Amino acid sequence: MNSGTVRSGLMNRSRLHLTTACALLLSVLPAACGGETIAAGGASAVQQAEAPTAGAAPAPAPEALRRSGSFGFGKYLAASVAQNQSDTAAAAAYYFAALEADPTNVGLARRAYFYLLAEGQIKPAVALAERVVELAGDNGIAPLVLAAGDSLKKDYDRAYHRLDGAEEQGINGVVVPMMRAWALAGQKKWDEAQAALEPMNKRRELQQLYHFHSAMIADLAGRDEQAWAHYQATLDGTEMLSLRPVQMALNFLARQGRSDDLVALKDRYLRQNPNSLLAKSLFPDTKAKPARLVTSAEEGMAEALYGTASSLLQNSAYDSALVFCRLSEALHPGFPFAGMMVGDILDELERFPEAAAAYQKVPSSSPLYLVIRLRLATTLERDKKVDAAGKVLADLVKAYPQQPEPLMAQGDLLRRQEKWGEAEKLYQKALGLLSSTDNRLWSLHYSIGITQERSKQWDKAEASLKTSLELNPNQPQVLNYLGYSWIDRGINVEQGKALIEKAVEQRPTDGYIIDSLGWAYFLTGDYARAVEELERAIEFTPADPTINDHLGDAYWRVGRTNEARFQWQRALGLEPEPEQEKTLREKLDKGL
Repeated sequence: MNSGTVRSGLMNRSRLHLTTACALLLSVLPAACGGETIAAGGASAVQQAEAPTAGAAPAPAPEALRRSGSFGFGKYLAASVAQNQSDTAAAAAYYFAALEADPTNVGLARRAYFYLLAEGQIKPAVALAERVVELAGDNGIAPLVLAAGDSLKKDYDRAYHRLDGAEEQGINGVVVPMMRAWALAGQKKWDEAQAALEPMNKRRELQQLYHFHSAMIADLAGRDEQAWAHYQATLDGTEMLSLRPVQMALNFLARQGRSDDLVALKDRYLRQNPNSLLAKSLFPDTKAKPARLVTSAEEGMAEALYGTASSLLQNSAYDSALVFCRLSEALHPGFPFAGMMVGDILDELERFPEAAAAYQKVPSSSPLYLVIRLRLATTLERDKKVDAAGKVLADLVKAYPQQPEPLMAQGDLLRRQEKWGEAEKLYQKALGLLSSTDNRLWSLHYSIGITQERSKQWDKAEASLKTSLELNPNQPQVLNYLGYSWIDRGINVEQGKALIEKAVEQRPTDGYIIDSLGWAYFLTGDYARAVEELERAIEFTPADPTINDHLGDAYWRVGRTNEARFQWQRALGLEPEPEQEKTLREKLDKGL
């Protein structure tokens, strides 16, 4: 069987917010990949920060820099390039250096403190934000930065007054009321803190967020009835529950000894997210009385900033999300959600060593340790440190012998290395840890079927793939793999073609599945239809060697020999597997 055709089942082709493409891990990941949302409140309420972000046009070169000679102007140009490449470390260093040549330039100062924040350099960033406010009375995010800096010193009164003139539009319209409320909570002005959140309650899209922070403030104040009323309003304000508010509410119920309500809420969440590794890690034992999750005003501010970062990240505003995440970390050192998000963002930006360092900061005592170590392994693999990734996963398998996720992740890693037998053994062990109702069973049987098919155990592979399809009858990857496997072996040809056609109906832009359909037509002698489908597959997936190879074969059969040689030559330049490379060279030499 030609491996390129089923590559959608063998390779990790893309990663959104942080994640492996393997279906086995989809259920353990947050927001974009697993149906879980950590932050409360809709992303529509939050617009990208006013400060510069990746892809934004750099500010016009200040005249003072042009007059300052090559040093200042060169640093400015280097900063602009770094900004457009989302290299926040270089952008911070170069904007700061350019500012030395023009120290009163407000635009440069804004950019310098923004990127210093993105790098977690809080003290120099706060100092520059102070300079910006002094020079321009800035209404951007500078007041937020200064309020956070004051809260770090527990100067809550000053933090509150920093926000007096803050413009409440865009992102500030969401963050400023929350920051004000927590600054008042730090002064134990509980009624005033609740009143500060009221502007959010008047905006329908912010009401869930209003209730969430009202609940946490009332909880901190010891106003239990008020806290639970707001927690309930948070949870009832949405059909799909978000993880962080659920975790907070469960923590409250556990501290109150309300085990029946706790079990009911936990069950409600797990019905929506039945295999959530995050939930398994975070939800309290009904018999244990956990510690309070938010113990101070600055930790409450950290929640506000983290929630903002979550919304920005959903809108792919990576640099701005990183800024708010770093502020959240500064206000609440050791906050695992913020630390995990920093790693996720850096991984998305392909800054793999820094992402790995962020993940490794999370201690083994953290309830998120397993989740974050799985992400660390993925990042190491993406950084081509496969042995290190394998070591992380092997350690997790030993540390969590009753958890299927490390076994599945290690199996995925070995499968991508084409170590089929070793991968199958791990998958089989993981299979023994899943219940008969676990909705990941189809995916695990599918992965086992792939390893068996690739290791030439067709009878076992066919049985595994059929089992997977019985568990999830309309799953396009399984339909594609089983259908292609039948056609490629000359068995159940019409049935196999029907399976692939069904898969294409569900994934009409998936080049790999369309390639399978085109190849099915080729193998059954309908060369004209094969050309039509394979040309369509190339449109969606132009850089795959197998699809180009298949299209070359189809062109040859319909007499378009020059175009066939062009496609084979192109496939040769796309790093085919050794056996496929040999076949391509033979076809270039002799044709079909």
